[in-house]
Amino acid sequence: MASVLLIDDDDFTRRTIGRALERQGHRVTATENGRQALKRLRAEPALADLVMTDIMMPDMDGLELIRELRSVHPDIKIIAMSGGSSVNRMNFLPTAKMLGAHETLPKPCSGAEIQAAIERLLPASRPGV
Repeated sequence: MASVLLIDDDDFTRRTIGRALERQGHRVTATENGRQALKRLRAEPALADLVMTDIMMPDMDGLELIRELRSVHPDIKIIAMSGGSSVNRMNFLPTAKMLGAHETLPKPCSGAEIQAAIERLLPASRPGV
């Protein structure tokens, strides 16, 4: 199974997705924003096979994080997630893909959608493989 670094500023979302990932057998490390995630990866470069990040976050948003990850950890797989901004209804997922996210998921997303995206990026993370 995969080691996943999950980044989302919303505690409920972080816990919900984290539990779904753990039920699927993945090891999860969770942080609240991009700066915390980069700090964890600097301290432990082998922390994650995969990063799942929200886009809209304070301090360092997901788009900034994706740019930084591409330069510092070019081999790490990235799934970007976003519910869009309720203020202006912008869809940031195409921009995330353009900046280097391998997969994008609109929020809310199901555990099955998350697992399918992980399996596309890390085929060996399929249950029973």
